[in-house]
Amino acid sequence: MKIVIDVSAYQSVYNFEKFKLLINSGVSAVIIRAGCYYTEDTMLLTFVNWCKQLNVPFSLYWYLYPNTTSTQADKFIEVAKKYPENNGLWIDVEEHTGSASFLDGYYKSEFTKVKNAFPDKLVGIYSGGWILNTYIPNMYKWAAQYPYWDAYYVKYTAWWKAYIASLGGTWDSSAKTISIANLKNIMLEIEKHPIVHANGMNPLLWQCITYIPFTELTEGQRHLDFNICTDANFAKLFKVVPGEIMETNAVVTANVLNVRSSPYVNWFNKVGQFVKGERINVESVDENMWGKVTYPIAGYVSMGYVVKDAVVIPPVVPPVVDPMILEKAYRIDELKHRKEEIIKLFDDRIAELS
Repeated sequence: MKIVIDVSAYQSVYNFEKFKLLINSGVSAVIIRAGCYYTEDTMLLTFVNWCKQLNVPFSLYWYLYPNTTSTQADKFIEVAKKYPENNGLWIDVEEHTGSASFLDGYYKSEFTKVKNAFPDKLVGIYSGGWILNTYIPNMYKWAAQYPYWDAYYVKYTAWWKAYIASLGGTWDSSAKTISIANLKNIMLEIEKHPIVHANGMNPLLWQCITYIPFTELTEGQRHLDFNICTDANFAKLFKVVPGEIMETNAVVTANVLNVRSSPYVNWFNKVGQFVKGERINVESVDENMWGKVTYPIAGYVSMGYVVKDAVVIPPVVPPVVDPMILEKAYRIDELKHRKEEIIKLFDDRIAELS
């Protein structure tokens, strides 16, 4: 059994040490809210960086608000592409304003967009049986063939209240607190009380509890969703082994270091980021001090922000190129970058006024 948490800007009170405490207490993976409606989550990059720093696999989800002109899936796709190292994408099916047929068509359309945009990634659906049964009963007809993440909380059951009391805690926010050292045993106890999931569906992931009164967390931090899944399902959801140590030969010194698909800077070739202290594997370095990285993200980084170990990395000698051609290409990329920034500023301002 593996423990997974899902987080968003609602957990903005977290700092890195509290996040690390959760990981060290038994959390094996994280699902991060990429955004909701048309807005990227303000904590997304922070949570991604923390996961990368701790070598913890993560997935992304997007909270949708159904409407007749929605392109929210397009925004999800745009944001998700900035984090290609993610281990899957989920659409959040909770909002239920509208007819059953409208909701069914809307969620199917948005899901299909995301699925088609990432054919090589796991793309699934998060919801709860009470939502699907009550508001979107026809959704089962197509959703059952895809990965499913089910929300069904044990918080209000009699057995949970008795169990948490046996540990010296309380089931709600009147909280008699207990140590976070109990986390693994708590989740193992929940696993002993299986439930009947939505319409007989067999979820890969079960969101089972939303509040545990851990002494080490503040009241706001305790309002956190915990999920469990089998080891086999974890292997399907997160295609890396938590804590796996890969061979590395360098460490990042910048607070944030961009990883690029090619050894130069422009607006379009960013494929990810490293954070300060993260260990990486640099395969080679060219004469312009661009390092080719193979782990944990494949790409190129500026070696001015990386310290290599004692191992000497032989440089790759690039072909001779006219410096005027390089200068012209650099200027073009720089202008494109500025153009995109200006367009984004105007788009953001229009969105604010709309």
